[in-house]
Amino acid sequence: TGQVDWKYQRDAAEHDLRPLSGVVGVSDQITLKPRPSATDISADIKRALHRSWSSYQDNVSVSATGGSVRLTGTVPTFDDKWVADDTAWRAPGVTGVENDIAVV
Repeated sequence: TGQVDWKYQRDAAEHDLRPLSGVVGVSDQITLKPRPSATDISADIKRALHRSWSSYQDNVSVSATGGSVRLTGTVPTFDDKWVADDTAWRAPGVTGVENDIAVV
């Protein structure tokens, strides 16, 4: 339990506990600390996506409510969908990502 600033910190805690001798299960109740406003989060993600792949950023929309982010739109590959998801998770203040991007 507890709070961390970044998703990778939450993932690392679980990753480090699972292989310990005697551990039979892990209940991840770590939460992410809310930080910037939804407007800041959306803008940060859009800028990061533009840096990642400038040719598709117009096909992807980013909306945020609090720390929850929703990605919509279309991309040509599953790798691009994953990049968008990963990029959203890396933005400060993100506590959840709903990736509704379609691969076409």
